[in-house]
Amino acid sequence: MSFNAHKIVTAVSVGAVAIPAILASALSPAARAHPMAPGAVLAWNQIAVRTDLAARQTNQEGVLHLAYVQAAVFDAVDAVDGGYRPYVGHLRAHGVTDGDAAVAAAAHRVLVTQFADQATALDADYAASLAAIPDGPAKARGIALGDRAATDLLQARASDGFEATVPYTFGTGPGVWVLPTDNPLTTPATPWVAKMHPFVLRTAGQFRPGPPPALTSAAYTAAYQETKAYGSAASSVRSPQQTDTALFWGLGRPDAQYNEGIRGIITSAGMNRIQAARALALANLVTADAYIACFDAKYTYSAWRPYTAIRAGDTDGNPATIADPAWTPLVKTPNHPEYPANHACVTTSYAKTIDHLLGRRHFTLTVSGVPASAETRSYTSSAQLITEIANARVWGGVHFRFSTTAGTAIGIAVARFDYLHALQPVRDDDARSLS
Repeated sequence: MSFNAHKIVTAVSVGAVAIPAILASALSPAARAHPMAPGAVLAWNQIAVRTDLAARQTNQEGVLHLAYVQAAVFDAVDAVDGGYRPYVGHLRAHGVTDGDAAVAAAAHRVLVTQFADQATALDADYAASLAAIPDGPAKARGIALGDRAATDLLQARASDGFEATVPYTFGTGPGVWVLPTDNPLTTPATPWVAKMHPFVLRTAGQFRPGPPPALTSAAYTAAYQETKAYGSAASSVRSPQQTDTALFWGLGRPDAQYNEGIRGIITSAGMNRIQAARALALANLVTADAYIACFDAKYTYSAWRPYTAIRAGDTDGNPATIADPAWTPLVKTPNHPEYPANHACVTTSYAKTIDHLLGRRHFTLTVSGVPASAETRSYTSSAQLITEIANARVWGGVHFRFSTTAGTAIGIAVARFDYLHALQPVRDDDARSLS
């Protein structure tokens, strides 16, 4: 299947959206005159992101929630429009079936299951969606099919380890992660993510890297000195532009930014409904798996953060790592282990998924920061984005360079594996070569 674009321009904004207006536009008579248009898919993705942000979760929880929603929506659309292998089951429409009703039913069912406390708002969105669709057998079939797609997805993932109770015991000694004192949180973030059954990967540890460099190695020394110099809140070598880059990515919400980025690509590329559903499903399944793979490695190695390492540099047995007991990073340290870098894992997987979806076509990605009034940043290639995110985490003082390198490798591997093993075209000769 081809996309109608040679240059993709994507605008990302993480501010509030007027959902009723979005639904009215997506399901207007003019929009529904084109039954394969992606309006309902786009609108319900925005509803899912809004719901996700309102829950005030961690970044990883947000992306995981969206993976469930978009997988169910994809299966519902694929059952109506066809062309791809479903994520779960073998659901197919029988008789004329309204695909937009199926989208609304699938998304609504997953979201009210995940966010019962937001059911009132979600029910209102659902009612508005269905009100725009003419009553009749096609609508009824669409609702039933979407509900079935959601049910199948939720049943398939019922024991996947999401929010399971996973205890964590802190270790001691040089190189071992402890919660830093620049972050008021006193518990480790979502250790259960490391134990989840992935969405497409075979196991959480499928692409687990080797351990971080030894504390006395040249690689560790070089990374220590770079982060100490460039990542300090009081750095005298970090440029104003590097500071802006670190803060831009230190304050972002990847779940909102990534999804609006894909919506922009869908619109600019002129994707139809099934292509849109697949693009959003792949982006969220891949980034969810990248989080799982990254947290598997994080909680396997439990490596200390720069905040701790630099303040305790005189305890690591390396005479070249001079301690600074007052050192503080530019960006607040996350409350999970250092190695590998989470943002490198996930943003790389996202960027490479865009490459896989669009082939070798060039695209321009524009990402807005947080708050909505913040600057926007534009990228002309996935490599540019991947490089910037790695630099940002070092310049922010929350990671060492070897961690961003390991995270980038995980992201590339996850994106490739998931793209080749999920939601593939039914015809093998339609599969895009990744060589």
